[in-house]
Amino acid sequence: MSKDEFVKALISEGFNAGYSNNGIPTIFVKDALDIHEAHKAVKKAIQKLGYVQSYGISLSNPLESSN
Repeated sequence: MSKDEFVKALISEGFNAGYSNNGIPTIFVKDALDIHEAHKAVKKAIQKLGYVQSYGISLSNPLESSN
């Protein structure tokens, strides 16, 4: 599974997903308290999808905060 396919799959499962500035697929959360829950949910998605590359979880989408 490619990084693009992974991001699209995460988006279709309801995650706010995209790419960090360094090109790593990233799940964006609005609150630090959401990181742990997002990590558990993403781990389940990774197992289901068979994704074996890097990913990240970050607070807020950097593109949204620049507006």
